Amino acid sequence: MSWPVAGNQCVSCNNLQAAVTAGVFTAKTTIPATNKEITKTEADTYVYIDTTYPSYAAKASNQLVVSNDLVSSTTSSQKMIYSTQFGGTNTGLIRFSANGGTSFSTIKTTANISSARMSPSGNHMIATTDQSSNNIIFSTDGGSTWSTNNATAGGTSIIAGRNYADISYSGQYMFVYTNSTFYRSTSYGATFASTTSISGGTFTAMKCSGSGQYVFLSTSGGTLFRSNDYGATFSYSMTSPISSVFSIAVSYLGQYVSLTSTSSLNVYVSSNGNTSSVTFTAKNVLSGVTGSVIVMSQNGQYLIALNTSYTSFAYSTDYGVNWSTSTVGSGITYTGYIDINSSGNYMAMQAYTNIAPSDCYTYTSTNFTTWVKRELTPSTVLITQLSMQ
Repeated sequence: MSWPVAGNQCVSCNNLQAAVTAGVFTAKTTIPATNKEITKTEADTYVYIDTTYPSYAAKASNQLVVSNDLVSSTTSSQKMIYSTQFGGTNTGLIRFSANGGTSFSTIKTTANISSARMSPSGNHMIATTDQSSNNIIFSTDGGSTWSTNNATAGGTSIIAGRNYADISYSGQYMFVYTNSTFYRSTSYGATFASTTSISGGTFTAMKCSGSGQYVFLSTSGGTLFRSNDYGATFSYSMTSPISSVFSIAVSYLGQYVSLTSTSSLNVYVSSNGNTSSVTFTAKNVLSGVTGSVIVMSQNGQYLIALNTSYTSFAYSTDYGVNWSTSTVGSGITYTGYIDINSSGNYMAMQAYTNIAPSDCYTYTSTNFTTWVKRELTPSTVLITQLSMQ
């Protein structure tokens, strides 16, 4: 029983159960323990999926489905968290929503938080703080209780930013990087170990695939590293197509990878990110200032790219081949904190109309073009990350 399976591989009952266990899908009923491959009808019987998803909808009811046909449609894919620093008492907050941003609650108050990430189920969470000890915190019960880990002693090198921590869909694999050290956990955060097989300058961005198998890490020296073994080693490296990589997005199986930079208005997209020879294509889709952020859905089909402190963003619904532009609303400026759920059918960002952070709101959308204003961020705080998977 395993998940993920290759995108063009037929899915068995055991594969589907593994995906449910990993938090990729939510079960409707008991899935038989068998290697029998499932049909379109059986997939919809066993788990909550998006039945309008094009490749799934195009199949006959008795046709076998492959991994790329299945996209989750559960409300769990609308869970989100965001983290803050420099609150009124010089503390950080982690705010959680289980209903697509309709309401939030504080699930953790601690020292200034640099980043926070969550598994799609909402059960597993990881955050980093700027403390010199106990500076990784994690939860395995949806934020009800938290534990600490001291892997990054001297944590002042963890500064507020995007993807300083990341997590696999199952929550088993967690990753953290400081300016010069990469850490991984294979035990849901219980223990972390450092990886030393990386060199070439200060780390600038990091992202893991949903499975956790592939981890991409960029350096200020212009090298893009990839781990094929859940962060144990980084045996593949290449010259990055852009210097100063600012943000990385990776699909569940590591096939689709996108990069943005502080030195370019291009988005760089790849459809062979998990092969022995990764190539990128430049897409000139951004406007305004540089320092852009990129996110994508689990299958790589849906992407959003935006510039910090700008008023429009770009999105793609066809794996980064073609792009359109949109806005949240007139006069609204983006903080750079944005994410999209695993299915690509729900997205959230934080933006302001005057001066951040005094009027910074969370906005959500189901279609990239129509946005709903949600929570006003607690006053006098700075957002450090928004996460939904």
